[in-house]
Amino acid sequence: MRLEQDKLYIAPEKITLFLLNTMSESGASKAKLLIHFGFSPDRPEELEAAILQHALVNEVAKTVMFNDKEERYLIEGPLMTPVGRTINLRCVWYRKINQEIIKFVTLYPV
Repeated sequence: MRLEQDKLYIAPEKITLFLLNTMSESGASKAKLLIHFGFSPDRPEELEAAILQHALVNEVAKTVMFNDKEERYLIEGPLMTPVGRTINLRCVWYRKINQEIIKFVTLYPV
């Protein structure tokens, strides 16, 4: 199964305040990794596009019901970086049971 592009949503602050923020308490290590591979806080749209592309080209590896109110989707596979290399990542997305929008939660290397 693959997620549908028109249902995917990434909150801008997930990228700017978390994934590309080396000062974030919980996101600093991810920011350092992503910046090392060419992503930049000055160009957050590049990371957003790469995460969306990751969700579209890779299959959902696992679907998990979370607290009976939402489904979580784990997607694993390569993510292309601005320097032409790939990082193998797991991206986590969720959808509330009564909604169609699928929201990005986080990513981490696998």
